[in-house]
Amino acid sequence: MENHIQILYQRILVAKQIHAGTKDGYKKIKERLDQANIELNEKISAFEAELRKIREMLLEPVEDVFSGAEVILKKLNEGKEEKELLLREEVGKLKAKLNSVSQVDRKLVYLEQQVKDKEEVLLELSEEKREATRQLFFLIDYHRGHCHHLIEMAKERSADTYLFSLLIL
Repeated sequence: MENHIQILYQRILVAKQIHAGTKDGYKKIKERLDQANIELNEKISAFEAELRKIREMLLEPVEDVFSGAEVILKKLNEGKEEKELLLREEVGKLKAKLNSVSQVDRKLVYLEQQVKDKEEVLLELSEEKREATRQLFFLIDYHRGHCHHLIEMAKERSADTYLFSLLIL
């Protein structure tokens, strides 16, 4: 009987060690996921800052276009031949600016897609973290239930031993 109790006690110790190891493993995983989450949030902040810069860059050419249009109108009043020449030059400049704006717009779309991709990665990591936590709770509940079962068995054994000793007397 003592050997059985000793074996049960050793099993409980082993279960506690396994539980502690698993718990430490999940803590490390959680810390890594938290660190990755922090890094991804920093990247998102950097992308958002770059997105703001790009938007500001997009607004500057629009203001330049309006100021360029004002210059063109003034020069139109000065002379027709000069006006046509200047208009051609301004049209070339505006086309160049339009090309740069379209390039910036493409880059903006690309960066927005990257932000969406990073958000999806964050959601996946969050889901993995939730799953790891859920599995940890299942493991804890399993070991807790197993421990209670062993305690009940030990109580029943000690009660049977007590009744047996009463019968002998």
